[in-house]
Amino acid sequence: MKLLAHSAQPKKGLPEQTYQEHVIGVFRRAQTNVKEMLKYGPAALQKSFLNVVLWSACFHDLGKLDEENQEVLCGKRKANHLPINHVDAGVAYLKEIEKKTEAAFILDSRLNITRR
Repeated sequence: MKLLAHSAQPKKGLPEQTYQEHVIGVFRRAQTNVKEMLKYGPAALQKSFLNVVLWSACFHDLGKLDEENQEVLCGKRKANHLPINHVDAGVAYLKEIEKKTEAAFILDSRLNITRR
């Protein structure tokens, strides 16, 4: 079975995107963007910050691999939204398995850092 990150959107002329293509693309864009940004930041933080962002990029859509989400993404099941929150799996994996709390924090969409 081909694992997808994005369903095809024929009305918009967009083909489906495999999970592998998507994660590699996000990783490369994040790497390029962070390296450019870090030119203007303190050298002492550059490696650590780059690592946190790249871990986040790799696992940001981990929950899309859930079987129920794949059924929707592959078109086997119709739904307006994915049935399982696809961000939670990456947050849990980074925090509990990899012990990458900072990367998990970046992914946790439930956090509202603008709220006081």
